[in-house]
Amino acid sequence: MISVAMPCTRDQAARAGTRSSSPNAWRDRAAVDALVRAEPHRSTMGRYPPVMAASAFRFWEVPPEELPPSWDDARRRLAPSPEGER
Repeated sequence: MISVAMPCTRDQAARAGTRSSSPNAWRDRAAVDALVRAEPHRSTMGRYPPVMAASAFRFWEVPPEELPPSWDDARRRLAPSPEGER
């Protein structure tokens, strides 16, 4: 299985495709975590706290044959649940 990470604001997910963020496929969650802790990502994201505060992240796994991840799938996964949780 391949891990998929969806980094974007909830507003961006609603308007999927209008910003530069996109669903990304990673070998596993550890690979995503390593990127987040590494430079230049770490210091760059530290300069944008207001933007990052509004970010939503979802992680899920897909078989390799379902790559690349789609915006339709990402929007579905970022949508509020029936209980109102995100």
